[in-house]
Amino acid sequence: MNDKDLLLPFGPSTAEVLQAAHPEWLIWREIAEGVHGDWCARPAEASDDEARLRHRDLDGLRALLEAADG
Repeated sequence: MNDKDLLLPFGPSTAEVLQAAHPEWLIWREIAEGVHGDWCARPAEASDDEARLRHRDLDGLRALLEAADG
């Protein structure tokens, strides 16, 4: 067996890559009544009541996170 045989045919999801790029944020997707909703993020140290960033897709959430991180 060589190294090429050990490679997985897939990589991390876009959501996993975004989470890795912003470890100080918690990122998740809302689900209401069994239907996927917006992608959301909040600072990891924030309480659940604090304001969240939200967008319908991950590219939009990425832009919001980059703006928030300044």
